[in-house]
Amino acid sequence: MSKLISFIIPVKDRDSERIENCVDSLQSEYTEEVIIVDYGSKIPVEKIKGARIIRYDKNPIFNKPHAINIGIKQAKAEYVSSVDCDMIIPPEFLGAAVSHLYGNSFIYSINVKRIKPDDVSDDFKKMLDKSWNWNENSKGRYSIIHNANGGIQIYPKKWIYDIGGTDEALVYWGGMDNDVFERAILSGLAAINLNIPILHQEHEFKKEENLPIGERGRAMRLRIERMRYLEEMLESGDYTRNNGHWGEDTPNQKRFLQIEAELIKKEKESDTKSIDYQEAFVQAVKEGKDSFIFEKKEVKISA
Repeated sequence: MSKLISFIIPVKDRDSERIENCVDSLQSEYTEEVIIVDYGSKIPVEKIKGARIIRYDKNPIFNKPHAINIGIKQAKAEYVSSVDCDMIIPPEFLGAAVSHLYGNSFIYSINVKRIKPDDVSDDFKKMLDKSWNWNENSKGRYSIIHNANGGIQIYPKKWIYDIGGTDEALVYWGGMDNDVFERAILSGLAAINLNIPILHQEHEFKKEENLPIGERGRAMRLRIERMRYLEEMLESGDYTRNNGHWGEDTPNQKRFLQIEAELIKKEKESDTKSIDYQEAFVQAVKEGKDSFIFEKKEVKISA
């Protein structure tokens, strides 16, 4: 069996043990290579057995699509796979995936289970017995929207080149995996959901919780903007991205950073107005007034 797949694992500030667990699970007769793209970890990822590490530290914010694109540009195999560094993939999943590999297939899974790091072992069945559903409110119903679909995705390298790589505008978290999935559908790939459970090693901080407090609110609001962005794509049917520039030394990420800059500006203006309002209020109270003027409007002071 020829080695068909290059696995790409984007990483930022994750412990080595969970990364090693992921890399170990990807070793198979079908694996050409495992590429770890260490995207600006405070403590660089050291040597991991069975993987090649690419270090990128020129972007102050996390850009998962850019990390994956860097890996894609280095990939040797006919098919590439993006894998979350928290995942543990069973051997039968890779075997089933290979049986479905052809030039027009997009393979993924929403059968993702959560597991505590302390329960990780060499026995996948025992780990599965200790796991729980990704979405405990799903009650057995599966949906691409409400379940993880980016734990692992496998697709032809030629296809991802043809559509301009993964979308580097999608900074921070949320939307990137759905974006790739929807673009696969729009471009005519056959989406194959392998209903074989894969495991997610849980971690303390979730998505925006990894950010400094000052950035969390903006990152959450950008999630809403990304939802609108995805809806626009579905309406227009345009599935190409990055205008031909992707996986380069500088990420193609201006769209949402411009939106973020506008949000920061509005926040500063709001903070300034709040301070001005408080000062006017306090001054009016000191002077014993029943009201004060703020932005050309009279504001009554309650007794």
